[in-house]
Amino acid sequence: MQVYVHPCPTKNIGDEFNHWFWQEIFDEDFRCYSDDILLVGIGTVLNDKLPKASITHVLGSGVGYGNGGKVDPSRWNIHFVRGKLSANALGLGEQMAISDPGILISRLRPQEVVHQYPISFMPHIGIDSERYRRFIEEVIGWHYISPSDEEDKILKEIVASSKLITSAMHGAIIADSYRVPWLAVNTSPEILPFKWQDWFSSLNIDAHLTQLPAYWNQIRPGLKSKAINFVKEKQLKSQLLKLLKKGHFQLSDAQPLVSKQEQLLDKLAQVKPLIFSEEHRIGNAIHCDDSLSEEF
Repeated sequence: MQVYVHPCPTKNIGDEFNHWFWQEIFDEDFRCYSDDILLVGIGTVLNDKLPKASITHVLGSGVGYGNGGKVDPSRWNIHFVRGKLSANALGLGEQMAISDPGILISRLRPQEVVHQYPISFMPHIGIDSERYRRFIEEVIGWHYISPSDEEDKILKEIVASSKLITSAMHGAIIADSYRVPWLAVNTSPEILPFKWQDWFSSLNIDAHLTQLPAYWNQIRPGLKSKAINFVKEKQLKSQLLKLLKKGHFQLSDAQPLVSKQEQLLDKLAQVKPLIFSEEHRIGNAIHCDDSLSEEF
């Protein structure tokens, strides 16, 4: 059985969860099942770019990118999707929307809460750069968290933050799960507001993305580009400081979050026998036994 991980030139925290999340949740050795079975989980990946498989199991993914709204969902076994917008886009009832499985992170990876950073900033992967880090840390004076850092580092630094401003949706999902107030921003045209609203709908969060000037890794040569960049930096600094002072930091309500986490765990327990059917088990594989390999 294959677990789909969205291909990205650099590591991206939401995508990276898929490398371990499902094996830990299901406590199964995926190598014991047919390679022509695909599990599609965390990410905005329900579109025409998904690889074809004889059986595709969808567990909490979201619609977006590619021809996300024009795919034929009948070729997938959809157990649940991320939010109501994805359910509507696929012609499913809203009862098929639970939430992003990433909301379980605080249960799977408990962290000690020690507030070290008054405010942290985490950008979308498409605009993450050392130049952005220097701007946030040296000009603004905040802590910078890269979505491509090691997972343990990201989790610890989000939990160590009193507040998080982020354009990475899974930065907000992680923060919300650990009860760190967050504020969503849009930092580049690569960001898809639809996916944020999709997740918001699953937890009845009333929020929108605040638009910020894009802060790219490279400045084009020439006086005009430098002048534009100078103005943009002033605008970005002003907007960020205003957000810290007057922005509305969010948290989903605690009880609905716990209820959604329980609903997710119940649903995953319910569908496990369907996904890990004996019919698709590779019975003669040497490494297939009743316990997970030490490699996992």
